[in-house]
Amino acid sequence: MARLASALAGLLLCAALPTAAGAQAGAQAGAGQAIFVDRSGSMRPYFESGLIGSIVRPLDLAANAHGGVTEFAFSTDVSRVRSLEQINTMPFGDFTYLDKVIDACERQHTSIGWIITDNIEDTGAAGNTERFYSKLRGDEVRRVTVFPVLAQPGRPGLVIYALLFDSAANDLYDGMLAGFAEAGKGVIRTNPLRMKPVDRDTIEVTSRSLAPLTRRGGPKVYESGVPIRDSVEVRFKSKFDHIQIVDSALRVLGAAPAFQPDSLLVPERREVHLTPDRIRSLGPGDETTQVYLLTVDLGKLQLKSSPAAWWKAAWASRARRRNSTSSSRSRFHSRTSV
Repeated sequence: MARLASALAGLLLCAALPTAAGAQAGAQAGAGQAIFVDRSGSMRPYFESGLIGSIVRPLDLAANAHGGVTEFAFSTDVSRVRSLEQINTMPFGDFTYLDKVIDACERQHTSIGWIITDNIEDTGAAGNTERFYSKLRGDEVRRVTVFPVLAQPGRPGLVIYALLFDSAANDLYDGMLAGFAEAGKGVIRTNPLRMKPVDRDTIEVTSRSLAPLTRRGGPKVYESGVPIRDSVEVRFKSKFDHIQIVDSALRVLGAAPAFQPDSLLVPERREVHLTPDRIRSLGPGDETTQVYLLTVDLGKLQLKSSPAAWWKAAWASRARRRNSTSSSRSRFHSRTSV
């Protein structure tokens, strides 16, 4: 009887990694970073103490290592500036209109926006702090990371927001977070806190048992016509260092078992399930005591009925054999020529 050898263990592990806990929620971007410095009156002590300069300079350093940055000052309005020195000469404003910074980022198609502010809420009619937070929750802002900056006793600290507007700048955003955390560690002295998204990439697989999937150290073999359905046991660890996950649904995102592109096999279905499907409580950085069962169900397999697929698979197999033979000959000649 014909038998099918399936590397199901690899499929299960690939399906396990992009798992999310929480509520419903490419290419490198070329440019578009901007720094917005709060110049309202409540910021005066931080300018006079030199703290603002100590923050802006390492942020500039990190940004210039990733393509450069444009600087702005804001209060009741947003103004482009040439440098930190120009901001230091500007008069202090009356209010902090954080929502206008988001508006400016959207107008200029900013990829990544940095906001340095004391986060003091404004209740004036021309600027709306609640609108700012509503914008942060909306689809325009893809990711939000916060760097808390401790101040002298008796004074509120500062907050540095790192906002991602363009998903194509994801890698740049991660590089900037790491670069700024390193360049500014003498001033910030706190870890960056991820505030958004909180519904994906929140947990990681920390343990798994592959015993059900292997036989004598090799791939498990399945008989022809027998449905393929197997499971592994896993635990999860929170990737948050400041948020507790409470009664959150588990979803497997962007994962589907797949065969090689030139394979002639077609699965009846491609389903991945987690049991149980919720995390009841998981503290920051903690690992679940609960063991979860991750199951991949392919159903029965059948052959593709397209003659074109048959030819493609045959030629691909022939090419692999040819490359394998050439590689073996190269290794032989390499050894014998020494």
